[in-house]
Amino acid sequence: MQHPTWCIRGALCTAEGIHHSRPLPAVTDGAEDLIRLWLEKAWDLAQVSIVMEVTVQGEVTYTYMQAGQARILRHQLGRLLNLSKGGAR
Repeated sequence: MQHPTWCIRGALCTAEGIHHSRPLPAVTDGAEDLIRLWLEKAWDLAQVSIVMEVTVQGEVTYTYMQAGQARILRHQLGRLLNLSKGGAR
């Protein structure tokens, strides 16, 4: 089995056949809601997904997107952040 460099080879990988990266937090100091992001890829698929886990008042939801969608989202978030600072349209 060839693991991607980002795979942590944990239980999800060994027991369920899903490569999984270490979760990255995406929260600010004092945030009440927890957001974590990670990469996933099933052993038998070529597609890498970005997973976003959001915990609000103890309830957890997951959003999955293809890496290509995440690249577009990154670009669009950059545009929105620029606008929020009063930058050019």
